[in-house]
Amino acid sequence: MSEDAESKSQAGRWIIAVVVALVLYVLSEGPVIALAMKYELSGPACEMLKAFYKPLDWGCERLALDEEMGRYCSWWRNLILIPHDTF
Repeated sequence: MSEDAESKSQAGRWIIAVVVALVLYVLSEGPVIALAMKYELSGPACEMLKAFYKPLDWGCERLALDEEMGRYCSWWRNLILIPHDTF
């Protein structure tokens, strides 16, 4: 493989890695917040989570996706917080 083709291949891998990381960041908010609520996380750890997801919240507000993200987080809260032995 030529140096140019190898360079393009490496750039493609980085682009895929960044896209996957961003998707995982967005999708992680629901379960992480639900687990924080379940275990009543507070103090510095809670503040760290708020700071970690603040860019996502800001982006959702700017793109008018805050309602959809709220529903996604609610779905996770219901999934994690509702006892499963009640079914």
